[in-house]
Amino acid sequence: MTTQNIYLGATQPTYAPPAPPPANPTAVAMPELTPGETVVFALDLKQRTDTVTVTLTPSWPFEEKASDTQVNVFTLDGSSENTASRTLTVKSDASGQYRFVAAPVSVNRPSRESEDPEQPGTVSGDLDVTPPEPPRKPDLV
Repeated sequence: MTTQNIYLGATQPTYAPPAPPPANPTAVAMPELTPGETVVFALDLKQRTDTVTVTLTPSWPFEEKASDTQVNVFTLDGSSENTASRTLTVKSDASGQYRFVAAPVSVNRPSRESEDPEQPGTVSGDLDVTPPEPPRKPDLV
């Protein structure tokens, strides 16, 4: 199994290993993951040292920990290398496309009604989780 790193920069995410080019040239490249694979979300500390809240939708494709209070949301804090990343494992039954949005946490947050979801520094991307193909049974002759 490989590890997919997702670096959240100032304006866009970068992926290591890089996301494969999409079949449709106008589509956005997204990492292709398989169940059991490790994913590391990390702030690119060369570009940003703020605190961001990462939200995944429409559901949560990762194994949950007892300490998770809201499973599809977590915070990364760029003030320290120890808090600037989170390592997760793709659930065995995950399948489909998932969107992530990393929005800066501001000290003076506006109320929810007036909050701009695309405030400066917001980074988003997509993940594609595809279960491996089941082994093929040999053809009997």
